[in-house]
Amino acid sequence: MASLSIGQLQSVSKLRVGVTLTQTTPAETNLGTPVARALANGHIEAMSGAVYNLLAMSHGCTQNVSTSQGSMARNWADLDRRTAWLAARGVKHVSIGLFSAPDWMTTLAADGNYKVLPAYHSEFGALCAEILVRYAGIVPIEYAQVWSELKGYFVAGAPWSWDYSEFTALYNAVYSAIRADSRLNGIKIVGPYITESIVPMQSQTSAAMAYWQANKVGCDIVASDFRRDSGAASVRTEAQYMALTSDFTTHASDMAAAAPGLPVACLEAYPHSDLSKYATLSVEFQAAWWASVLARQTIAGVDHSLAWGVGGDGALADEGVQIGWLMDTRGASGAGSPSRYAAGDKTANYDVFKSFHDYFPPGTSLYAVTSDDADVEGIASGSHVLLVNKNGTTTKRVTTGIYSLALSPYEVRLLPRASVGWHGYVRVQYTPGSLTAPQQTEFQNAVSAFGRQDSVSPAWKNHPRAIGAQDRLVEFGWPSTTAPTSTEWLDWIDGQITGVNRTTLSTNIVITTYAGADREARRLACKAALGI
Repeated sequence: MASLSIGQLQSVSKLRVGVTLTQTTPAETNLGTPVARALANGHIEAMSGAVYNLLAMSHGCTQNVSTSQGSMARNWADLDRRTAWLAARGVKHVSIGLFSAPDWMTTLAADGNYKVLPAYHSEFGALCAEILVRYAGIVPIEYAQVWSELKGYFVAGAPWSWDYSEFTALYNAVYSAIRADSRLNGIKIVGPYITESIVPMQSQTSAAMAYWQANKVGCDIVASDFRRDSGAASVRTEAQYMALTSDFTTHASDMAAAAPGLPVACLEAYPHSDLSKYATLSVEFQAAWWASVLARQTIAGVDHSLAWGVGGDGALADEGVQIGWLMDTRGASGAGSPSRYAAGDKTANYDVFKSFHDYFPPGTSLYAVTSDDADVEGIASGSHVLLVNKNGTTTKRVTTGIYSLALSPYEVRLLPRASVGWHGYVRVQYTPGSLTAPQQTEFQNAVSAFGRQDSVSPAWKNHPRAIGAQDRLVEFGWPSTTAPTSTEWLDWIDGQITGVNRTTLSTNIVITTYAGADREARRLACKAALGI
């Protein structure tokens, strides 16, 4: 049995969750049935306080916004469509990823990992500022990301390295162009958007960060893409991936240390960077993995964290690939929806992100959570606690100062801390002689503590009353809308009494719950049954 406790005020959340629009989001392009599109759009509107990131010249938007040097002709069609879709959803926080670049500015590498030629750095910076000015009046742009993952600036070899000097020159050109336009003063500039896969930070990453930190002309938020595993040789099991979620806390600290004084953002996060490996990762695993990662990032003080893909990678959102927030609106005729979801419907990942969006947004007080089981984690505010079972094969019994419950494999459950859903009366009896004197004391303490609210917010406490030497009547509140079961009572008592076999305990303890539509009806049923 896992024991989880909620302690004193620890910190305040800064985390705003979000997602990157990748390739073409079918709902945005009017693909699929009207019902499916309305469903998808409604889910976006329900998370309007999230960050929505779109790449201005990549992943669904043409890189050739500018078709030739010196020409003022612009191809705004993709950006116009995407920003109009976001505006119609009422989103409040938009990020523009300033990547990639028009063909005429770049090295035109076949794999798309091209870089901006130094001769065009200033023109690229001016184009980035122009994009931000055009769309700042359409959507609320809060962030501008400079480039993506240092693409094009990787230098192969033994050892490999980054061309961080040339990248920093590009970054500075873009930063300077944005800051030169007073209309963009409110936009936070994010960089360098570097990738890392291990902790502590690799020497190549440290060198790149050190150069950028020393030579950048400015920055508002330092950011990275952290994929805890990379390379074909590093395939792990789901359990091994789960055991590594703590590294996201360490990586956030590494990034903060590399750029002192700057907030930290995580623009992509993966258990593995090779999407083909997702064929072995279940939908349930991915949701529980994200819950653990987001909890750790929230506690670590991360500014914002983005999933990659509203509908998975590109339009896909099927099992066997990275799961996004929504299913493809085209259903079976499109990317292929698993039967558990309807076309355009939200996924388990969406539910996890929405829990953080709704209950742990920036400004939320966070309370310390400790667990004696590495598979059970939690994050708590003054009003709610989110619990995660990181084990994919075992149901975990969890007890806290508030709850005694079972978490199914990979279950993520959000519970209120102070509100009471069920209020009533339970009689707990044990067979005379079945408990020793010390065990009787432990029994009485266990009955007194079951379901009791944590001292941080003492909205209610239970009230045990002795009605016999081996008999207790307990009035108490319970967060669920239904009364706790006999199994939940026995699980709790079993965890509090030493030296008792569970079979013996269940044989000698009787739990009686008094039924009724509300507290008063339950009180009267209890009085009638006991003759009091």
